[in-house]
Amino acid sequence: MRTLLARSTFSLFMLLAAFSPARAGVQTVEGGILFSYTDAYAGQVSLAGAFNDWNTMANPMTRGEGGVWSVTVDLPEGKHEYKFVVDGQWVPDPDNPVTAGEYGNSVVVVGAGGGMETMTPTSNTAYSAKIFLGGRMISRFISRQNEEKGDRFELRRPTMDFDLDWKVRANDYLDLYMLTNINNENEETVTDFWKTKMRFDRGSLHYHGRRLDLKLFDGVSVGRFDDPLTLVGGIGIYDHDFGYNQQGAIAETEWGGLEFTFLYSDDFDNGGTTIPTLDSLGAAAEETVFDSTAGAYRFGGTRTAVYDASDDDNDKDVLAGRVAYPFRNLRFGASGRYDRGYNPGTLSLIESAVGETTGVQKKFAETWETWWAGGGDVVWGGGDSPWNVRAEVLHGRARIDALDGREADVVIRTSADASEVFADTLYTAEVVQLGENRRIEDGSYEIDRSTRWHLGGGYDFKEIGVAVDLAWERETHDQTYFATSIWDTLENKVDILRFRLDRECERFGRPVKIGLGIERFAFDYDERTPWANQFWLDYRNFWLEQGEHEVSVERLVLLGGRNAFIAEPTIRTTLWADKKLDFLYRGTIAGVDLDKAPKFVESLFRFEARPWRSIRLLSDTRLAKYNDPVLDVFSSYWCTFAEIAYEVAEGIELSLSFGVDPWVVDEMTNEFDEIGRDMFLFGRGANGDTARRNFLGLGEYIPEAEQALENERRIQIEGIVRF
Repeated sequence: MRTLLARSTFSLFMLLAAFSPARAGVQTVEGGILFSYTDAYAGQVSLAGAFNDWNTMANPMTRGEGGVWSVTVDLPEGKHEYKFVVDGQWVPDPDNPVTAGEYGNSVVVVGAGGGMETMTPTSNTAYSAKIFLGGRMISRFISRQNEEKGDRFELRRPTMDFDLDWKVRANDYLDLYMLTNINNENEETVTDFWKTKMRFDRGSLHYHGRRLDLKLFDGVSVGRFDDPLTLVGGIGIYDHDFGYNQQGAIAETEWGGLEFTFLYSDDFDNGGTTIPTLDSLGAAAEETVFDSTAGAYRFGGTRTAVYDASDDDNDKDVLAGRVAYPFRNLRFGASGRYDRGYNPGTLSLIESAVGETTGVQKKFAETWETWWAGGGDVVWGGGDSPWNVRAEVLHGRARIDALDGREADVVIRTSADASEVFADTLYTAEVVQLGENRRIEDGSYEIDRSTRWHLGGGYDFKEIGVAVDLAWERETHDQTYFATSIWDTLENKVDILRFRLDRECERFGRPVKIGLGIERFAFDYDERTPWANQFWLDYRNFWLEQGEHEVSVERLVLLGGRNAFIAEPTIRTTLWADKKLDFLYRGTIAGVDLDKAPKFVESLFRFEARPWRSIRLLSDTRLAKYNDPVLDVFSSYWCTFAEIAYEVAEGIELSLSFGVDPWVVDEMTNEFDEIGRDMFLFGRGANGDTARRNFLGLGEYIPEAEQALENERRIQIEGIVRF
């Protein structure tokens, strides 16, 4: 294994060296800017640029030792494009990673004092002045203790994941980005290395002109709307930007003082589920009344229905727009969004007068759900101002678009069976069609009406290092049968109070950062509301992005209650500056209210140090305590992750660790995030899907998942190369 690691590290180090830029070709010297170019075989080299009208004879370069050609030019303040002319050939500076213009000219920026200013590299390879190559290689070997095989440690299949970023500057207005990936788990059928596929992962084409900013994207972040309630973006418990798992375009422009944003996307992500089979028999007995005198069933309501949808199929289109108008310290905004074409399913309706035994049945073999939302907002302050006041109202509606419909007259017929056990007669009902089907127009049926309000404000007391923010939000839902399976419109609402305080100060000569976040939820549910329609679950709640909204553990134990209170204190400080020993405490306290014992308490303690320049030490301990009489969970759990890492060279790190790594790559963003323990618990049933389908079942899943996290014994060797 050491040989394999050594070979991988050496190969990647050579790749890094090949792609890394060489020494700077330009530098500040007495008398101006020194330009240098190395070519031992050149016969004549000169410097041409905008500063000399691209004259190939104005600034000839002098050859020095080792074939280094150089010239010093006194340049005025500003941006200057240039190239070398080598024996009549125009060549960009191979030692300067900054380029611009249609032809890939090299760029130098001179400041007010006559010295060069640092710029972001746009190229790092000699193959093209317009290409910047970067990437990341992760080699991970995990040996896990197997209790079923005598507690011996067994090596899992190693993970080899290689990302290569391509950033192409086509010109000053057009950039192209692509991320490609090779992963050994995707190459199981490959026997020869030369057959390995570099798989496309995500990419974008970005035009940033003077009046228009346009990005065509496939799976990359395109940000979020800047309204207080964030109609687009801010997705899930990890607050992701919009764009991941999406394909589309976003455009931004300004006209007449108004700032416009337009977004269209299609995620192309079918859930793999089949459209449910159309079944009308259940509608016959659910809302009907048997009349023993008439010997038949009579309808107890005007409508019965069977609606079934594949709620994990998120193949939807999104069309959204925003306009904002800044005026002095005010910023007015309006946002709108329309989602269509997700949750495919079928629908069967029987409509009849109350008390009748016959009716009309409508069958739709194809349905799609859609929703739209829109509203306005205003923000006072913000930007350079230390204070801000903000308000927003959003209203949304969801509906079913029913297609390919047929209708026919139907009757509810009954049959009687004698019961030998109870010595009585059992009557069963069946919908029987009378006559032929008739084609009908497409239908539309409302699922939900919802409104959200936001009112908040904040102030940054910079003189004492304190920032505070306070906000109130309300969310209401009027959900119909198609959302709840209850033949009535259920009205539910929640009031949310959020408070945030951050302070930076010094204690005992050390910098300290203190934070406190508080959320209080006051729920008002109709007592008939099913578990699946809780506010924190994304089932039939269109404000939550479908398929990416997990429910965190502290919220799972609070589901179903009238109130919920969550506090999250944090403390960051440096304990030993010379050894760069930093300490972090982050807590979570979740309960029904301040005067009640919390149902869940989590404490994270992290120590990170760099006692030597190339050595990094990390200890991350988690303590969790449950006190939930509803789920009958009264247990405490703990686990520790310890790591020692050695920085082989800049961008190359090799580490040895024990325990479940909190920091793993988020598949959405392709970046490391502190979600490793969450993924461990979610994967073992402690998640929102379990809560939606069987809430009390969490009483078994949560302890089992937490105990598995505590008992997990794994040794991990990981090598990461970034370039």
